[in-house]
Amino acid sequence: MDNRFYTNLFVLKIIQSRWIHFVLAFLIVNSLDAQSELITQGDYNRDSRSVVLSLNSNGFSLGGRLSKRKDGFRSRLIDFDFSWVKHPKEIRTSGVYYQNKYVYGKLNQLMTTRLSYGRQKELYGKFADGGIAIHFYYTVGLSVAWLKPVYYEVLIPSGDIYNTDIETYPDGNIHSPYDVYQGAPFFKGFDKMSFAFGAVIKGAFSFDVTTKYKVINALEIGASAEVFNRKLPLMADYKHEQYLISLFVAYRFGKKMDHAIVIQN
Repeated sequence: MDNRFYTNLFVLKIIQSRWIHFVLAFLIVNSLDAQSELITQGDYNRDSRSVVLSLNSNGFSLGGRLSKRKDGFRSRLIDFDFSWVKHPKEIRTSGVYYQNKYVYGKLNQLMTTRLSYGRQKELYGKFADGGIAIHFYYTVGLSVAWLKPVYYEVLIPSGDIYNTDIETYPDGNIHSPYDVYQGAPFFKGFDKMSFAFGAVIKGAFSFDVTTKYKVINALEIGASAEVFNRKLPLMADYKHEQYLISLFVAYRFGKKMDHAIVIQN
C-alpha cells in the first residue's frame, strides 16, 4: 500500500509540473502576442512631422523636423532650425537719458540657420498607454551665421544743445555709455548684414510622454557644436570666437503618419 501511495504521489507531481509548464507557456505566448499588437498599433509603421521650441545656454531656437521610419527602432531625420544667439558677456542696460534698453559694446546680433541630417534610435519603447518612450538622436549638417550690425542713437554736442545720430560701436562719437541716448531700431542694419558658413553637430535624448500614438509630446535634453569659416565679432571688448557650443532643453510637438503599407498581426 505504501508503494501505491508513493506511486500516485509521483504521478501527481508530474501532472502538476506539466500544468505549470503549460501555464507558463500560455502566459509567454499571450505576452508576446500583446506586445506584437502594441507595436502594430504603435510607432513601427509611422513617419512623423514635428516642431521644436528650444531654450539654449546661448539663446533660443525654433525648428522643424521630418522623420522617416527605417525599421521598428530607427528613423532617419531631416532638421531645420533658426537660432537667436547671445554672447555670454551681454548685459542689457537702460540708457542714461532714456529707458530703452540696449547692450553697450555690442558689434553684431548673431542669428543662425541650420539644415541637418541624422538618425534616431529607440532606447526604450512605450509598451503601454501612459508609458514613456526614450530615444537618442544625432544630426550633422550645415550652418549659416547671419551677422547684423548693432546701431546706437548717439548724443552729439552742438553748442548748448545735443543732436542725435545713429552710429555703430566703436565709432568716433561713442566713448562711454553716457554718449548713448538709446539703442537704434532693430531693423536698422539689415542692409549691412554679413555671413559666415560652417558645420554643426547635435545630439540629444528625447522623452516622449504622450498618451496618444499619433501625437508627439516630447522633452529633449542635449548639446550642439558649430564651427565657422571665420571668427564671429559679437562684442567689442571680448575675444571673437570661431565656434559656438550650447546646451539646450527643448519641447517637441507634432504628429505621426501611417505608411501606405500597414502591418497586421
